[in-house]
Amino acid sequence: MRNSKNLFSTRGLALLNCLLLSGIGFARPFTSTQGKVIEAEVVKVTATEVVLKRKIVGNVTVPLKMLVAKDQAYLVEWAKEDAKNRVPRVVIKVDSNKRDSQQRAGYSMRDGQFKFEVSVENREQGFDIRDAKGTLVVFGEDFSEKDEGIVMERVEFKKFGVSDGTTTMLKGELTKYEYYNDGSKYGQKYDGYVFIMWNSAGKVVAVQGSTTRVESLVDRILPLKTGERFVKGKFEKIKSTRVLN
Repeated sequence: MRNSKNLFSTRGLALLNCLLLSGIGFARPFTSTQGKVIEAEVVKVTATEVVLKRKIVGNVTVPLKMLVAKDQAYLVEWAKEDAKNRVPRVVIKVDSNKRDSQQRAGYSMRDGQFKFEVSVENREQGFDIRDAKGTLVVFGEDFSEKDEGIVMERVEFKKFGVSDGTTTMLKGELTKYEYYNDGSKYGQKYDGYVFIMWNSAGKVVAVQGSTTRVESLVDRILPLKTGERFVKGKFEKIKSTRVLN
């Protein structure tokens, strides 16, 4: 905002007159309370200002109070739609907090646990994320069945927000598991995860997975529920289901 030009300063009004005389414009017309008119594209609207984009001069900053009431009303509605449809820039970090016990001599059973934490950082300047949604799917190996995986946890995060420049932490439940890794082959073991975030309009904001392959298969993983089994590596649902021990 510091480098933007104030359109209705003394110099800005002179520039406005030149722009009007040039006949170059696009988007829609905006009228100042002094009767000056330009055509520009809306870039961003805050509580007190609007950033308009011109082909020649680039971004210009206009105080809302300097526009006529009709234009102010239009910008209020524009801001509402923008808040619903914008796909903001975010940084997602996922920590499984996974712990596995050490195998002891002569004792083949092992156990482990995880409790996921997902941090969502909002890097969209001047924009607060509201009513976002997220889904975390955690899956593992099912040792009791050959070449099968199982969904160990599915968590739905509903209507969370992240203010401009801040981070929100989303937390899963503590999940414990056990398995035999000898010839008996029993139990489940953590294998990976995928996290998907949507904005309030249902548009995908981010996909974060334990591997890039997992991310590429998110459309197959997303419909799976806790306890459902799938073909290992393909995430194709197996019709019969098994309940976690």
